[in-house]
Amino acid sequence: LYYVYEAAKNPDASAPIDDVPEELRSVPMSLVLVVVGIVGLALGGKWVVDGAIEMAQGLNVSEELIGLTVVAVGTSLPELATAAVASRKGKSAIVVGNAVGSNIFNIFMVLGISGTITELPLDLRANTDIGVMIMTTVLLFAVMFIGAPRYVVGRAEGAFFLIVYVAYLSLIIGMELS
Repeated sequence: LYYVYEAAKNPDASAPIDDVPEELRSVPMSLVLVVVGIVGLALGGKWVVDGAIEMAQGLNVSEELIGLTVVAVGTSLPELATAAVASRKGKSAIVVGNAVGSNIFNIFMVLGISGTITELPLDLRANTDIGVMIMTTVLLFAVMFIGAPRYVVGRAEGAFFLIVYVAYLSLIIGMELS
């Protein structure tokens, strides 16, 4: 909400958007493409996750590690594809909205609905994962509002977040193997 407020207050401060004309489609064709895209994403996500789970179980690793790595990556591939396309088109608001909205949706809707269906006991080891999630949120906030230029995640910051993710993966895999 703070990001939306600041961006609305300072529209010139947000990341530049390319002035490339968009190809316009009819509303029915756009709806068909959205439905086809959603079906394709759902099928692709299911195939990636199912295959990854079978592979990980064949390697005899815990469900927690499967969820934190393979399933998380598999379910995020559609978001990554969407973000990559939106980035190429200079639509930074879609990229940020996608990332932030996805996290909010996963925390409140996915955990909320799952917890309503059945209790979800949390292992104390999940505190590490929750701590990393909080830390990266604070880091993103710092990059967006404290660093210069404001409202920009540049290549250096993107590389830093990739390094943090690789370090996190190394940590949880190391914890699994010990």
